[in-house]
Amino acid sequence: MAAVLPLPHKPSDADSGPGADAAHDLEKTFGMIDEARYENARWWRHLNRLMCIVGALLIAAIIALAVVTVRVRN
Repeated sequence: MAAVLPLPHKPSDADSGPGADAAHDLEKTFGMIDEARYENARWWRHLNRLMCIVGALLIAAIIALAVVTVRVRN
């Protein structure tokens, strides 16, 4: 189910304008953390989508083997 949920918006790199250096550094640090979280969520989302496809193929293969086995025994 998580494979189809939308990701949050990508954090922006826009400057907030002139301000104190300490505030700008703090915002930059949290911006880097937000960017890392976004990239991490994006990576897991891609992996989740890939594993959904693999799981569907695995289930289809199991069903196909069950059908073939039943037809061979009859």
